[in-house]
Formats: sequence, structure tokens, C-alpha cells
Amino acid sequence: MASISVTYTFTNGSVADATQVSQNFTDLVNGLSDATKDLSIGTLIVAGTTALNGNTTLGNATGDTITYTGRVASNVDPSAAATYLLGSATLPWLGLHVNNGATDGGAIYFDGSATKFIKANAAGTQLEMSGLTTLLLSSMTLTGLTGYTGTGTMSHDGGAVFNESGADVDFRIEGDTVSNVFVVDASTDNIGFFVSAPNNKVHFQAQSSTEYFQIGGSEVDNAMHALLIITDGQGNPCGSLDYNGNLNTSQLTTSSDRDMKTNFSDYNGLDLIKKMESKQFEFKSSLGVKHIGCIAQQMMDVFPQVVRRGIPDKKIPWGIGYAGLTPPLIKAVQELSDILDNISNRIEKLESN
Repeated sequence: MASISVTYTFTNGSVADATQVSQNFTDLVNGLSDATKDLSIGTLIVAGTTALNGNTTLGNATGDTITYTGRVASNVDPSAAATYLLGSATLPWLGLHVNNGATDGGAIYFDGSATKFIKANAAGTQLEMSGLTTLLLSSMTLTGLTGYTGTGTMSHDGGAVFNESGADVDFRIEGDTVSNVFVVDASTDNIGFFVSAPNNKVHFQAQSSTEYFQIGGSEVDNAMHALLIITDGQGNPCGSLDYNGNLNTSQLTTSSDRDMKTNFSDYNGLDLIKKMESKQFEFKSSLGVKHIGCIAQQMMDVFPQVVRRGIPDKKIPWGIGYAGLTPPLIKAVQELSDILDNISNRIEKLESN
């Protein structure tokens, strides 16, 4: 393209000739209006409001730099959606500052309706995510995080470590209607179920008389597979609890401290034993296998102290604490021994006469 040349020089303090200035600008406009001429300006300073209409290109090479000294007073929208990037892999921006003043800390939106976004609070201490149904994290380390609150479903595929540094920081899982469903107390290294401050290595605290700790699974070929293995100090098995409810242990001890008891009285052990019914029977779960024992419902009328009531809706059967039958059996044997001694003495007297 041919270049046009318009020259008018103002000397310091001189007064411009209005006619010549007007002619110069007329020549400039005429020279560019046919879109066949180039305008080359080494340095251009424009004071006041400037409007550039039509398509505008700033710089014609990657080595050109554009510097903003003023402030942008409008939205910055691309000419086409989902087409252009802000920064690049090799020339990323240093940071992005967003702030909405007293309302919140500004937001980054991911949709046109502004319902999917990440936003910080005004103090910059809390990060809120809204409208995002899934958060995928391949590798992340969080430091200085003092709290996290979320709603909905969170899925994690892979390993997870809480409290890696071993700090005195507790871990807690809440239920729908019950607090402290699972608690890890870092200060004591105890874990608890339904208790805010577990006082043993494993602490289960029922919320009512109808709640219980259940250990269970599926029975395999009616075999006596163990659910719970009890070991001694060297790790050697010394007891177990199997799928059929059988407890195997070398010794079962019942608390019987004198300091725990009061209001002592005597009773007739033989009369109590005579009222108990002992039957031979088969369990419905193991037909063909004969057992001998008592019936809990009948024992309730005779010796309720050794009976545990069943809870049908919880599938808890009635039960008998057979260890509690030992004292009346001892008493009955003692009473029988006294009777035999009395009979023996009477026979000796009769024989001596």
C-alpha cells in the first residue's frame, strides 16, 4: 500500500493556522477512507475519551507488548463461547484476584446461569462450591485446613490418610439423628461408637436398652467358623465366638465382689431347683443334633434373675445365664447333704437300739 504524507509542525509557543490544520486532517481522512492506505505512527498519545470502532488489532507480533495503566470499566467477553483461553500452558497468569467486597470474596462461574460456581466468603476463610455434583482429585495435599463442611455424596477411590502428622486432631462421623456415631480421640488414641469421649481403646455406648453391638455374617455350610478370635499376650488363640453363637473360652468369670453386694438373705435352693424344667431338644437351625437345657420362658416364672428377655423385632432370642444356676445348685446339694446326714444319723440310732 502507498503511504500518505501529511506534515504540520508546531513550534513551541506558536499559534496554529486553523485553515492549514483543517486541510491537514482533511487530507488524512481522505487518504485512509478508501482502505488502501496505511497509517504509521511512531508514538501516539491520545488524551481524553477514545473510541475504536470495528475490528481492532493491538500488536502484529508475539514480541509486541501491551501495557494497561488505567482500569477496565466493563465486562471482558470473548467473541465466541468456549473458544479462547486466558493464558497458556507456557505463559500462564501469575494469579487471579476476585472479591465482591462485603458480600463475599468473589466467585468463579462455570455456566451461563451462574448456578455452578466456586466462591469464597468475605473474610477469605471459607470456600463454597455450588451446583457441582462431583469433585475429582487425583492427588492433593491440604495444609492449614481448619474445617470442612459439605452436603451430598462424596466418593473416594484410592487410599486416604487422616492426621498424617500425628497431631492432636479428632475425627468424627455424625449420624442422621444421633451424634458421635464414630469418633477417633487423638489425645487418648481411643475410638468410640455413639460416645463423644471414648474412655477405652474401643468404646461402644448403646443409646437405649434395645440397641446392641452386633457381630455377624453368613454361615458357610453350617460350619463352626469363628467370628471373633481371642488371643493371649503372645498372640496365641485362647477363645472364640462362632457363627452359631457358641462362646469358647478357657475361663468365664462373673463379677462377685462382696463390696458390690448388700441385703444378704437365705433361700431354699432345693425347692428352687425342683421347680426348674430340664428338657432334651433340637434347635431348629440344627435338626438332628440333640441338646439338653432349660426353656427361658418357663425359667422366667421360676428364677427370672438368670433370664434375658428376647426382643423379637431385633431378632434377639430369649436366653438363660446358666452360670447363675450354679449358686442354687450348690445350695441344693448342701441341703441334700444335710438331709442325708440327718437320715444317716437316724439310721445309726435305730441300728444301735
